[in-house]
Amino acid sequence: MITNLVNNAISYTNSGGKIDISVSAAPNEVTTIVSDNGVGIPEDAIPHLFTKFFRVSNASQQMSKGTGLGLYITKSIIEKLNGKIWVESEFGKGSKFIFTLPVATQTSGLVNSNQFVNQAIQSGALNY
Repeated sequence: MITNLVNNAISYTNSGGKIDISVSAAPNEVTTIVSDNGVGIPEDAIPHLFTKFFRVSNASQQMSKGTGLGLYITKSIIEKLNGKIWVESEFGKGSKFIFTLPVATQTSGLVNSNQFVNQAIQSGALNY
């Protein structure tokens, strides 16, 4: 997820530009921000940015080749992890991609592990 966002920031930021990555933790979630002072995203493209195969069609966005799947896949992974992702951008000034993920608790991990083991034993996939 971070790799895709950083690669996009590199691709759409001119040489000598600035890319920042920050992570902050709160009691219930972790927030990650990847920001740049690159070409930015036109306002009318932002609602479609996380759509499968979507590519911004203006000339300055042609700096990078791609399939239009990176942000779609990134969003899908984040949502599978019960997180959220969004973008703040101003065309010509840069973009900020922000995503949050819930903090996993030790208890919930143990409950899920126990459920997995019990299901595996019942299905015969795990013998002990």
